[in-house]
Amino acid sequence: MIRALQPIRDAFAGRYRLHDELGRGTMATVFAADGVGGERLAIKVLHREIVAALGPDRFQREVDLLSRLRHPRIVPVLDSGAVGPYLYLVMPYVPGETLRVRLERSGPLPLDAVLGVAADVADALDCAHRERIIHRDIKPENLLLDEGRAQVCDFGLARALGEAALEPVSSSGLVIGTPAYMSPEQAMGRDDLGPASDIYSLGCVVYEMLAGELPFTGPTPQAVIARHVAERPRPLRTVRADLPRRVEAAVLAALDKSPERRPATGAAFVAALAGGASRGHPLLRGNATRDVAQLRFPCAMLSPAKTSTRAPRSVPPGSSDRQGLNGGGGGAGGRPGPPGSHFRMTRTRSRLTRIFHACCFRSHFFRLAI
Repeated sequence: MIRALQPIRDAFAGRYRLHDELGRGTMATVFAADGVGGERLAIKVLHREIVAALGPDRFQREVDLLSRLRHPRIVPVLDSGAVGPYLYLVMPYVPGETLRVRLERSGPLPLDAVLGVAADVADALDCAHRERIIHRDIKPENLLLDEGRAQVCDFGLARALGEAALEPVSSSGLVIGTPAYMSPEQAMGRDDLGPASDIYSLGCVVYEMLAGELPFTGPTPQAVIARHVAERPRPLRTVRADLPRRVEAAVLAALDKSPERRPATGAAFVAALAGGASRGHPLLRGNATRDVAQLRFPCAMLSPAKTSTRAPRSVPPGSSDRQGLNGGGGGAGGRPGPPGSHFRMTRTRSRLTRIFHACCFRSHFFRLAI
């Protein structure tokens, strides 16, 4: 935890002016801040134990790579570095609230609202997946809502923490991810996670938005993981009978235990969902016959020469926000392969064996990234 704020304020003097704490989680504390030009920012300061697991070199290497990823639905990393014993990320301040806050306030969302959030998140994920980047911790806390649109945060932190979690020499026992949203292959500690893992997590989020409850719960993280590995979720129409069958089928497909049987892309998942909802979302307007898979924002990877980590863009002031309250995401996976190179479950491994590995996977050291 951050025990002394004044040394951090002093270290940022001349570049950033810290204000109130926006939120605190097990991995980081988020502060509101102003840049030298008066632009509103959010600065995420990682806690010491996370810094010890990461190391500054790996952190900076991964964040530098991902700070070049540009997409309207991805919250960019504007700056990063070390302040004394802490590591930090600088992001634009996004007015509004997290999807978690919205769900806690409103409960299950209307179908069109769910489709809108899913379309935005899927578009961001497809952009990252085309660059061979896997998020590893898609959950409501990492989805920011602003004027009806969703943005995904913590790509850089997820990648860096995912790399740290795989090192056998690490004494931290760090397992990154949130059991309630983990794919079975991520829960079992596979190091070859592909886009299908993020699609599964998005499926869990969509399930929660529609049903007002998670597909799997349990008294312990290990119990939740075991259910992800071995059980099928309760059909959505038993919880919400007004849902079209095609929507239920699309969500269950995203939650398939086998990565190969899930939708191949976020766009394919949204296309399956859209068959049971109106096209009121900006991504779905226009010609009703147009393939949803083609309705994507531009995705770009900036070259290092064009990347500036010292010139944050201006963000309009907004209402009180809880930007990434949980202090960051992450994943238990390693360097992703190209799209389509998903983990292939062996048929010879029995279901009981998979449950055993999932429940025992670093159980003595498990940390929730919440």
